[in-house]
Amino acid sequence: MAGEHAQAVQLALERLPKDHREVILLRYQEQLTFEEVGRRMDRSADAGRKLWWRALVRLQKELESPT
Repeated sequence: MAGEHAQAVQLALERLPKDHREVILLRYQEQLTFEEVGRRMDRSADAGRKLWWRALVRLQKELESPT
């Protein structure tokens, strides 16, 4: 079951816009702070945090209704 969930998350991530996918991976895979995320993405820490939040909302929508 865990494998199915991981696959569903991976497929949902692939459907996200590039910047949404990138911010999620930077936060969770690379475990960067919002300061570091902002620097990597040429944004402020606050802009990185807001983008991350929007990306999570979009990812949740993708997981609820995969197409």
